[in-house]
Amino acid sequence: MRRFLLFVLMLALLAPFLALFASGAVLPTDEKIKTVETELFEKIGNDTVGAGVLILENGVLTMLDGAGYADMETGKVITAETVFEIGELSGVFVALAAYCCKTEGTLDTKADISRYLSPKEMKALSLRYPVSVRQLLLGTAGFAGREFDVTVRRPSLLFSSLEEAVFADVPQQVLKPDTAASYSAFGVALAALVIERASGMPYDTYVRERVLAPLGMSATYLFDNGETSIERAAVGYEKKQAGGFAENAEKGRTYAGLYPACGALCSLADLSVLLSLLAGETVGESAVLRAASAEMLDTVFDNGVFRVRMPAFRSFGDRCVIKTSTASFTLSLVFDRAAQSGALVVTNTAESSLSDLPLTLFPVNESAAELPAGDLLEVKKLEGAYRLLSEDNHTFAGRFTHKSTAIEVKAGEDGTLLFGERALIQIARGVFADREKESVPVLQFLTDDEGTVRAVVTFEGAALTPAPFYARPLVQNVLFYLLLFFALWFFFGGFIFFFRWKFRRTPTFGDGFLYILPDLGSSLIALLTLIQILAVISWGFGAFLSLFRVLSVLSLVVAIGVMAGYLLTLAATLTDKKIFHRSVRNALFFVIFALLLYFWGLTPM
Repeated sequence: MRRFLLFVLMLALLAPFLALFASGAVLPTDEKIKTVETELFEKIGNDTVGAGVLILENGVLTMLDGAGYADMETGKVITAETVFEIGELSGVFVALAAYCCKTEGTLDTKADISRYLSPKEMKALSLRYPVSVRQLLLGTAGFAGREFDVTVRRPSLLFSSLEEAVFADVPQQVLKPDTAASYSAFGVALAALVIERASGMPYDTYVRERVLAPLGMSATYLFDNGETSIERAAVGYEKKQAGGFAENAEKGRTYAGLYPACGALCSLADLSVLLSLLAGETVGESAVLRAASAEMLDTVFDNGVFRVRMPAFRSFGDRCVIKTSTASFTLSLVFDRAAQSGALVVTNTAESSLSDLPLTLFPVNESAAELPAGDLLEVKKLEGAYRLLSEDNHTFAGRFTHKSTAIEVKAGEDGTLLFGERALIQIARGVFADREKESVPVLQFLTDDEGTVRAVVTFEGAALTPAPFYARPLVQNVLFYLLLFFALWFFFGGFIFFFRWKFRRTPTFGDGFLYILPDLGSSLIALLTLIQILAVISWGFGAFLSLFRVLSVLSLVVAIGVMAGYLLTLAATLTDKKIFHRSVRNALFFVIFALLLYFWGLTPM
């Protein structure tokens, strides 16, 4: 009897472990889990406040674990229910929704979006080339960046609708579609608007009903408007220079104006469902959703020697990679559909080094790219300045912020290419690698039949375009300081001329009030310019689109009046040589000032 009871007791103790073996799960002796535990032990508290880790192997979730604090003040720890910001991974819901629409027959992802948007909306987009939802989601529609209101600091500054958010600030379409891939928050948000028009439902309603509900993702929030009730949300932190961590403003929350592209929040448990779906594991009961996810990830764009899968995942064979961050959160993901495996790490700390962990667990073949044939390009012809396609180049805030970021490219004497501070060697036609790792392409120059560079694409998934001469950092800085000089000249000059008239006026027209009116108008424009410069430097630009727009329109109206005033003054002072010469000088200076205002986007373009 004792032996029988002892045997039953042993079975009871071993039951959990036998269940793990029966389910195909991997015990904590697995090397990947050991690696994760080691990394978490080293980084939590030193580099990162808290993190959630997921590992999927052969369709089985072998790890769903949290470590560290979700909120240091209250002592709440990371659990499966903890909710994190997921940054650009938000775009996956737009892509899934688009292919659900396609499966249902309401959306053709390859059709021109003009089929779904109104003529008024198409006119507002000012497209140089037609685009499709497929191109918007792959990042190949050719849009430059949009700075205004991608994210805002306070929920009160958010837009009232997706339509308002999209058309508040339309970026330029710089490249012909399918030239190069570059993730575009504007493009993803525009795709979400097309889904609204095609489905006849608000985007968030459609995603909740067609995507989240079938997957059982009940702790996923597509955006936070400050009033959204988000349970168990992690607090966001940043590392202090002196050591330790500081809680970011608004508890680290990022409010996204273009929320379909970068505004979603997910619990760790919901992220495990999403990882399983992306990795090809059957999730939920929706046949439509399974078909949509498969077709979505079968949509591939050859970005030179690099590959991109929708929505803008970097693709290495069967493995896909994304690394993204918000102001206080980081997320990195690797998945392999052929092996139904992958790993995801999400943290509530800005610039966490734990974001490298998924690639440690599931490394990619960096040298697997198929190199192009043909003669090598002449490195000397590649010299020039290049700027990121994702930068805003049509507003003052965008141009000011990026006035010193163009990358200078020069040919080295030994045949190398100096790309900024990196010395690269050409390993195939237009393809360059670091000298220490020649088998791994790091960037490629895409050229037309005449050898003219259309774009430069990088291993990290960025795209750059040739910058004109005036966009070189040195030229941009000279033009900015010229703008500042003339703004100060006219600002103080207007006051000087006013006081001269006030205290030394004579009955003649030349020294009368009408004569100084153009100078006072110039002083007003200078004041508006200085306000915009100070606003960008002091406050940033994301939440002040309406301010810049009002000031730029006001500057244009006043500038027209000033030019008319100078013409009248010149005509009236032809007989007074001294005053006429001074008027000519001021008028010429103002013309230069007006051209600088136009160049910097301080008047409507």
